Amino acid sequence: MARQYLSQTREYQAVCTLVSVFDMVKMLWPQLYRGGGRSYTVKCPFHDDSTASFRLSVERNKATCFGACARVFDPVELAAEATEMSRSDALRWVIQHFDLDVSLLERASALSRYEETVADPYEIWDQGDEPEAREYLEGVRGIPSAVLDSTMARALNGRVYFPHLVQSEYGGFITALSSRAMSDLGPRHLYMEGPLGGSLYGLETVVPGRPVGICEGAIDALSLRSVLPSTVSVRLKSLSPEYLRPLEAASVWVMALDGDQAGRVSTERVRQFASVPIIDVGLPDGQDCNQVLMDGRLYDLVVVALRKAQSEQIRASIV
Repeated sequence: MARQYLSQTREYQAVCTLVSVFDMVKMLWPQLYRGGGRSYTVKCPFHDDSTASFRLSVERNKATCFGACARVFDPVELAAEATEMSRSDALRWVIQHFDLDVSLLERASALSRYEETVADPYEIWDQGDEPEAREYLEGVRGIPSAVLDSTMARALNGRVYFPHLVQSEYGGFITALSSRAMSDLGPRHLYMEGPLGGSLYGLETVVPGRPVGICEGAIDALSLRSVLPSTVSVRLKSLSPEYLRPLEAASVWVMALDGDQAGRVSTERVRQFASVPIIDVGLPDGQDCNQVLMDGRLYDLVVVALRKAQSEQIRASIV
């Protein structure tokens, strides 16, 4: 029988599914933590670093040192290196620290294997539970009931899934699924593209001649939809004229990307090629649409941005 290495075991892979490198950095080196949900580079904690060389990747759930270490770390390897334990001891330590029970590990392992083998998102969608998704979105994320009444979402194995829909003469059909973990464990965001190709989330809400909100992530889109009925979410790495072409029929693009460097840079990048007027909501530093909604400030921020843009447009027409 071929030897099975520790990193190939179900338990190890499940832990690396449930726990992100961002979780480990937050626990071991809180001074380096800049939030989760996006990739960024910090100074390596394992050697003297004059410049940032330690890259945390959302997509890979890995940390890579491009400096003296010249190594790639998964979450368990980060714990092992930081504590000087063996990987097997570090695995037990991570399980104990994050209080990962056996059933949770089994579900994560099954989900990981399942998502790797499914060619399209339809099978996962068919197995999802709508009441559980609604309970999470309304109870934990504060999404208004009126928004959820016209929203499709299902929960499965600790994640909430959102369908990317495209309308046709035969009705709407799913082109992709995006998902968000319902806890702090595991990859926060996953995207599964179907065999017909992907599309923007929320594209079915866009109305020609009306403003459309643009933000990051389906939960942010639902949050913004409490103010702007037409709202989509985008993937920052995909931003291009072709990617946003389906939104060209809108009267204005209301940019509500996260209040961080990536969000601000992406907003300016869109401004360079947009064929539609741009309004930047300007979310507070370090916050996203859902956080601002929970704080009760989202409506005011959007309304102020729209009124400011309208007054500037009137002044420009007078001049």
